[in-house]
Amino acid sequence: MREFFGSTETGVIASRLRTGDGQPSWHAMPGVAVTRLDDNRLHVRSPYLVDPDGEESEDLIELDADGGFHLKGRADRVTKIEGIRVSLTEFEIQLRTLNGVREGRLVVLGDKTPYLGGVVVLDAAGADELATIGTFRLGRRLRRDLSRNLPQPALPRRWRFVTEMPLAPLGKVRTSDLAALFAEG
Repeated sequence: MREFFGSTETGVIASRLRTGDGQPSWHAMPGVAVTRLDDNRLHVRSPYLVDPDGEESEDLIELDADGGFHLKGRADRVTKIEGIRVSLTEFEIQLRTLNGVREGRLVVLGDKTPYLGGVVVLDAAGADELATIGTFRLGRRLRRDLSRNLPQPALPRRWRFVTEMPLAPLGKVRTSDLAALFAEG
């Protein structure tokens, strides 16, 4: 199956031929030049762009030895869940405004059908609520509260309540550490 990659701003950038379960490289379309910026973001030059210097993208890439590239996520923490563009940063801001939540982070889970998982540090009232109603009901309450401002299909489906966010050695919260919380059960 032939797949195409692009955006509204750039048009079609690259294509690849998928023949199995692997993730083959993307290769730039004829006349299109793809480079990687110092911060690993995609830079595109195309005769179809208005700016002759090209267009910077928020897509992160890794270049291959054969001139192709692999997509490695987005720098702006925007993802698509059930066809809806979701800013994880904006959703986390909404999550932190909810009663009982001291800190909240979101992580994209699921390979073929992505969905969100929420990792939450509760304040004292939230911890009391968790002890009273349990994980399932507290997760449902958070979903209901988020649904007032956020689209239903993109709300977190799974929750982990922790006493503190997992921190990497340099004190940052890594996506891989958040995802590992969901792999544990």
